[in-house]
Amino acid sequence: MERQKKYVAAVNHILKGLDFRKLENSCNSYEQTYAKEVLCKLHQAFVDTYGTDFLPHSEEPYVSMPAVLRGKKSGDVTLGLVVVDTTCAGELVDTVLFTPMGILDQRSGMLSNSEKRYLLHKYIPYDYWYTPEVAGDIHVNFEYIPSRVHSLLSSCSEIIPLDRIPAMSGVC
Repeated sequence: MERQKKYVAAVNHILKGLDFRKLENSCNSYEQTYAKEVLCKLHQAFVDTYGTDFLPHSEEPYVSMPAVLRGKKSGDVTLGLVVVDTTCAGELVDTVLFTPMGILDQRSGMLSNSEKRYLLHKYIPYDYWYTPEVAGDIHVNFEYIPSRVHSLLSSCSEIIPLDRIPAMSGVC
């Protein structure tokens, strides 16, 4: 749980300076420069926290990780965080989307009516792809990745920990 708290603190630091409208526009643009920068920062923070971008079945079952989300109806893309259960083949537990309306947790009972409408119109239902690899994941379709999503995900390849820290332990 300590690593989860450390990662969330790192994400909160990244989000302080985030321009959410610019992020959504960038996610859906041709070049995606700003979105790639943000996703790489989120992924780098993950790798620095966990020492790896591969999650085996581990002692930390619930792990937040950066993700690219795409509305099935709208085709719109955004970034966010997904919480997955690494003990259940990467089962999705929660999703937080970064939107022009701010950070929206789809499971929150505190969403306003306009935030609910926005999520329903733009992103729900959605597909998602996270940047780390989860051992035995059966929930994310990495065989089919739309080009805009692939472009974002590929920007995070070859990121290594900035400090030498032990990777997560567990049985694969």
